[in-house]
Order: sequence, then structure tokens, then C-alpha cells
Amino acid sequence: EVKYNKRLSKDFAFDIGGNYNYARNKILYQTEPQRPYPWMERTGKRFGEKFGYIAEGFFNSKEEISKWADQSIFGVIVPGDIKYKDLNGDGKIDQYDQGNIGNPDLPEITYAITNGISYKNFELDVMFQGVTNTSLLVSSQGGWEFYNSAKVANHHMGRWTPATAATATYPRLTQSSSTAKNNFQNSTFWVRDASYIRLKNITLTYRVPDKFLAFKNAEFYVSGNNLLTKTKYLGYDPEFAVSFNTMEQGIDYGLTPNTRTFMLGIKFGL
Repeated sequence: EVKYNKRLSKDFAFDIGGNYNYARNKILYQTEPQRPYPWMERTGKRFGEKFGYIAEGFFNSKEEISKWADQSIFGVIVPGDIKYKDLNGDGKIDQYDQGNIGNPDLPEITYAITNGISYKNFELDVMFQGVTNTSLLVSSQGGWEFYNSAKVANHHMGRWTPATAATATYPRLTQSSSTAKNNFQNSTFWVRDASYIRLKNITLTYRVPDKFLAFKNAEFYVSGNNLLTKTKYLGYDPEFAVSFNTMEQGIDYGLTPNTRTFMLGIKFGL
């Protein structure tokens, strides 16, 4: 963490600071069943790493489906469905083809930048906060179409159809996840980079001279929180997209995001 302060004149001063944290963990040993393939092992991986299938695009024809590894474990496969990588090369997709598919939800890098400017009786404070090297797995109302009778979102508009097969960014649409179980498996398709930088707070303060009020050290202030966020994340909020179930950390179920708030107040001493 570093901070620099400078007074340029009797009336004007500024400060700038920041902190940067990097933390990587490794599971040295974890009691787990005998795994037939090394990519399935948790020992040696990072805590919170996600496991699932590696998505290889979408099926565009029945002929392509017939030549691919058998995915019938998930039901009837049709064009527009996600195809998965056959990691062990046995000609079928099953639990033995699940490997690491993303960074942990616990960010490896966190940082913050603060800046303050004061001029006479005014003071402006700004704070940016961000994280990187983290990912989340989008699930249910966090990313699926028509989940719980909901409507479609913008990312669903890139759905696969015969006419959009070459440019589709989303599998064929279905009314229910139960009718297309293949497309809603934990896979790299649903893993999203949850890195972000956010304008966390801005506060403007005016210190009232004591001669104008009966109170001492009076200050009027206006403040805003969670004002702007820059992220590539698909879901509602990469900062708040966590499950309350400790066994499902890193899965975004579409929880209520952080709210943008504004405050107006006064502080004074007696």
C-alpha cells in the first residue's frame, strides 16, 4: 500500500494512494476418492477451482453429432446443442471428462485506488476498487433462458438457429432446462471472467466555517456508492454473485446485485 500527499498552496492540496494484493493458494493434500485421470484430481489445484466439461462449440448437423463422442448421457442431442471434449478419448462423454474449467471465485488479485482533492472548504474523495484472476459459473436465473418463467436476456439473442449457425454465441433456446440437460451442464461455456473495476465511492464535502453556525466543525456532504462498473461479466454483479451455500461458492444464481446508493448528510460537533 502506498500513499502520497502534497499541499500545493494554502488553499489547495491533494493525495493519491492505492494498494495491490496478490495471493495464490494450492491444495497440498486433500482426502479424495481414487481418480482414474489426473485432470479430475483436486490435490495440487487451487481452492475453489471449478470442474466440469470443456465446451467445443455447437453441433450444426445430425451428421456432426453422429461423428462426435456420444453425449446421450444427457438425453437426445440435436443441432444447436453444446458439444463437449472427450478428454479420455473413449468415445463417450461422462463424468471422466470433467476437468478444471476456470479460476477460483476468490480473486487472486485485488486492488484499490484512492484520490482526494481539497480546495478551501471543499473536499472531493474518490475510490476505485477492482479484482482480477477470478471467474464465476453462471447458473439458473443468473444466465439461463426462461428460467422460473422469466424472459430472455440480451445474451440469449445470439442463440443458435440453422440460419445463425456460423455466428451463434448461445445454444438453441428451450422452454425448460429439463428438456435440454446437455446444454446446462457445468462447462467452460458457463464460466465467465469475473474481473472488474468499480467506482466504489465518491464523496463531496463542504466544511462550514464556525462563524456561520452555532455548531463547531460542521460539514455537509453528498456521497454515492457503486456508481460505475467496467467488466466483461455476463451476470448481474461480479462482486456479489456468490451462493450462500458454502458447497456452491463460485456459482452465480442471479442473486440481487449491489445497489447504487446516494446519501446527503451533515456532521457537526457540539
